Amino acid sequence: MKPELADHLDKVRATVEEVERIVDLHEYPEDPRTVLVRGLLATIDQHHRSVLLLIKSGIVTSAYALARVIIRSTRYGLWINSCATSDQILRIPEEDDVILSIPEMNKEIGAAYQDDPFFVELRDRWAVVLLASKFLATQKHVVDRKQVAALATAYAKDS
Repeated sequence: MKPELADHLDKVRATVEEVERIVDLHEYPEDPRTVLVRGLLATIDQHHRSVLLLIKSGIVTSAYALARVIIRSTRYGLWINSCATSDQILRIPEEDDVILSIPEMNKEIGAAYQDDPFFVELRDRWAVVLLASKFLATQKHVVDRKQVAALATAYAKDS
């Protein structure tokens, strides 16, 4: 790993720790919306830490897979925080699946946060990370298919 990347990852880790420290300084109400958002934020924090460890360990494909989970959790948190109705929030713990489809959720989030420059930058980053992780997943399947084909050929020759 290049020293510049290691330094950057250390800065990212420090930023994640600072965000956690700042969040922990405050008291929050115990209403379902806030509890869900805080739970998602705690999960996202742990996933960020895991992504950093995976990258430092050279396990980049797994880091991309976890980045997709971070994006999904962030999307869900944004929706819960600003878009979900009280009835939808109360249904979340009882539902096995997400209440809205991703396009529906994205539309509601986009409308709620359209004037927020931080959100606009975040939204633009989502697309890049998701595209990269889908590409890596596709490439993994290509390699897996090639390995299966090679094993099948080798097995056929031995039979």
